Amino acid sequence: MSKKVFTRLVLVVGVFFILKIALDLGISFFAAPLIAKKTNVPLEFSHVSIHYLSGAVTINHLRVGGINPESKKHLLDVSQIYVNLSLSKLLSGNIVVEEIRVTHPVFHVDVNKKNQMPAVAWIEKLGKEEPKRKLATAQKKVSPSLVIESLKILDGAFEVSDYSFGDEGHTNLEMKNIKMVVGELNFMSPKLSDFLFEAVVQDKGVFSLDGKADFASPKWSTDLKGKIENIELVDFGSYAKRDGNVEVKSGVFNMESNIQIKKNQLDSSHHVKATDVKAELLTGKMAQEGSAVGQP
Repeated sequence: MSKKVFTRLVLVVGVFFILKIALDLGISFFAAPLIAKKTNVPLEFSHVSIHYLSGAVTINHLRVGGINPESKKHLLDVSQIYVNLSLSKLLSGNIVVEEIRVTHPVFHVDVNKKNQMPAVAWIEKLGKEEPKRKLATAQKKVSPSLVIESLKILDGAFEVSDYSFGDEGHTNLEMKNIKMVVGELNFMSPKLSDFLFEAVVQDKGVFSLDGKADFASPKWSTDLKGKIENIELVDFGSYAKRDGNVEVKSGVFNMESNIQIKKNQLDSSHHVKATDVKAELLTGKMAQEGSAVGQP
């Protein structure tokens, strides 16, 4: 290779990377304000990277905020979103997303002193502001030509800060270490695919769903087994004290479930077990002590 050809090659590669960096920076700085203005949803992200040869897009530190006035936390804070689009299948006319991976998403909701959720009210208001878009979507009645081969949510969290207790302070509820894996979402030809959801409730409790699910159909179907294990009733004692005039001393809650949904029709069974339950009425009398097993 001659020196002249090599110089031109280096120049072309250099220009390509400069354009890529410029485009990535442009999207990072201007896309969020444009999307926020168009959708009326306050959002921001720190950086967007597009891999043009592979079809992958990475969004870093996405935040949807200004919704929780008490805790000052964003409604949604995501460390990273990775989307890998199949370019070869796109050229053949099919929209196939090989993988969507959402890393460390934290969804936070406040309950204010009036026992209201501002975030929920905001979401409901947002839905009412776009009736024309909803009507247009309903009139089309055409299934999107989209296939998502793998959807993963890793190390997620759902947090609730409850300030409705007044001068007694606020209560924090948390579901953490969330992992959700969906085998396939096929909107062109919906079918049951593998589904897994796991999470830690407070510090010791475990909540899980495992089985098959179809969330791509207009009417959902599932065949899932659910488990709730080692939920400490004391963690929810503040609600029992305020709403039921009962002070919870101890207790562990467990439940196993079979959850079957056929075209939005729910058919489920549950086996509930509560052990070492000790609760006292604020008048001083014992409300319950011992264990209980039930199958509602």
